[in-house]
Amino acid sequence: MNDNNTLLIILGAIAAAIGAVVYFLFFHVTVAPHQVVIQPDAEHVLVVGVMPMDTDYEAQYEKLDLVDSVRELIETELPNYEGLVPFTRAQLDATLTEQDLYYTGMIDSNTAIEIGKATSVNTIIAGNILDVSADISQRDKERCTTDKDTKEKKCTPYTAFTLSVKTKIALQVIDSLTGAMYAGKTFDDKTESKYETGDTVPSVRTLALEALKLSTDKFVKMVGDAQVRRFKFGTYKDIRTRGSRIEGVELKEKFSQGDTIILLINADKLQAEDHFVLELRTREDQLIERYEFTYDGNTKDIYEPFYLDGNAPLGKWNLYIWVNDRRVIHDTFLVSAG
Repeated sequence: MNDNNTLLIILGAIAAAIGAVVYFLFFHVTVAPHQVVIQPDAEHVLVVGVMPMDTDYEAQYEKLDLVDSVRELIETELPNYEGLVPFTRAQLDATLTEQDLYYTGMIDSNTAIEIGKATSVNTIIAGNILDVSADISQRDKERCTTDKDTKEKKCTPYTAFTLSVKTKIALQVIDSLTGAMYAGKTFDDKTESKYETGDTVPSVRTLALEALKLSTDKFVKMVGDAQVRRFKFGTYKDIRTRGSRIEGVELKEKFSQGDTIILLINADKLQAEDHFVLELRTREDQLIERYEFTYDGNTKDIYEPFYLDGNAPLGKWNLYIWVNDRRVIHDTFLVSAG
């Protein structure tokens, strides 16, 4: 082999090595085996921030320190429902304090929107513990036994006590993107414990938390059920208006008092600055709710929740949607007693 051939072989090997290095550095992508990255669909998840509660009950019960415990009850219950994810409390409180948004109790729509902008939550639960009361009743009783041999009956008197604790709490759920409140309710619950002289007296705080847990569990279930109906189990009909720039209004055909109507409108065909109006009316044309805004051109879906409380009119309701003063959708549904 002459020197020229040897030189060509060496130069070729060097070029191949350089090419391999360039490929590895700039084009080669290493995929770790069995590594799966799961990204939740943001449209199917409510990231819930549970705000600090306020209290209105008598000063003698302040020492029970129920506020943080109620937040914990709600945060613990949320993951039991698909699509409800609690936001880390420490991070929420730190952000609220830093942004001077640390509010307790009920909040208004503007405050909810500010909190939503400052955090990554899209849903806020706030509330007020309205009342805590305790009552002890007693009743004199007898405990009797009968001797097997003599058949003699002997009775021993004793006093039976019942400690009853009642709580009242108001809770609300607010969409922090729009400021709309789509659930709000006040809960009254009661727990009690029976004991006798000489027994360990139960804690008022323990019974109060048990009663509040009954309330918070019912509330979270209400929110969770609405989320499930909206995203999974609802019997929806898809409205598509020919020639309209609105498509895909998802609406269940029948609701009951206590349900949350969640309207999801596909906004792909809306244009920036379009004037959007949505109205809910009864068959008698009584206006129940009206949403009006100018479309920003960025939002993929328009999400409007509406809570049917116990005073919601029964019967046929009408849904109307206008875009730029032109009615593009009219649909009907039924509301029945809860």
